[in-house]
Amino acid sequence: MIGAIGYVFCLGSCVLFDIIGTKIAIFSDYATYFARIDSITMLFCSIFLFIGFKNLNIKHSKMINTIAATTFGVYLLHENEYIRPFLWKTVFHSAEHANDSRLILYAIGAILATFALCSFISYIYNKTIGRWINALLTKAK
Repeated sequence: MIGAIGYVFCLGSCVLFDIIGTKIAIFSDYATYFARIDSITMLFCSIFLFIGFKNLNIKHSKMINTIAATTFGVYLLHENEYIRPFLWKTVFHSAEHANDSRLILYAIGAILATFALCSFISYIYNKTIGRWINALLTKAK
């Protein structure tokens, strides 16, 4: 709950600073101050969300486990220093949509498309090359 409240705070601060920034320019420069990836608020939000999900009691689900097995690959792919700029600048043209009234819908679509594509790539990797590497590592023990 604390993690969710923290994320609402970060989002609210972005919106508030954007609104105030239309009147006082200096505030627009700090619109994402509390939502930066290296901010202390994001650290606490991440820790509390992790603790919250860790304590959830979710029954076994093959679909959830299949998707979960791809998420590390999704992270590695979309945060790669060569792929990230390609995705957000070349494929999705994110900067061009910054002032679009449908930005939130566009962002959700781009995120879902990125997750789906990266999950597919990771799934194929896990079922092919990943199994081969695991077999080699198991033999090496």
